[in-house]
Amino acid sequence: MIARLETPFGCLWTAGSADAVEKVSWTPLDGPHHKGELDWILDPLRAYFDGALEALPGRILFLAPGVLWVKNHVNTRPHTRAQEILDLIFAIPYGKRATYGEIAASVGYKKGARAIGAVCRSNPLPVLIPCHRVVGARSLGGYTPDVTIKEGLLCLESKVLASRRPTGSTGSLPSNIPLAQGGGNGWVDSPDGVS
Repeated sequence: MIARLETPFGCLWTAGSADAVEKVSWTPLDGPHHKGELDWILDPLRAYFDGALEALPGRILFLAPGVLWVKNHVNTRPHTRAQEILDLIFAIPYGKRATYGEIAASVGYKKGARAIGAVCRSNPLPVLIPCHRVVGARSLGGYTPDVTIKEGLLCLESKVLASRRPTGSTGSLPSNIPLAQGGGNGWVDSPDGVS
């Protein structure tokens, strides 16, 4: 089943069932329209995009070779290096960032930042597995299909966290990190690695 969700950043398409999400995409997906089967993930996604929810229900289910996002908690371990990387990305907390290089170092790729970028590009579950939280050392890095979506997601999370900070706290983009397109800022924290 396929669902289309309007977000502040464009339409987000979701494919899955009442128990699992198979694919999330910022570009249209083909298939029969859902009749409520995907409400378990669509309603929380709406709340996330409204800034009212930080953690989405479900968890990664590692398969050989792919991944699913499942409604009911299942404890599985990654089977491949790419799945291990997706699991590390999933662990990046809401509103935080890790660099491609930090993720690469944590899986033993000392100079493997590009390999991490390739895994992010092939992530079948963006937003659920938050590859938008992986940034370059001196830039936002890329995002499929458009880096302005990544910028918007990061700003959304930063604004939500900033709204909970005491008066006087600021959320600004470090001067050495350019925005995708001119305009405001929104980062609260500098990259601090994966917890």
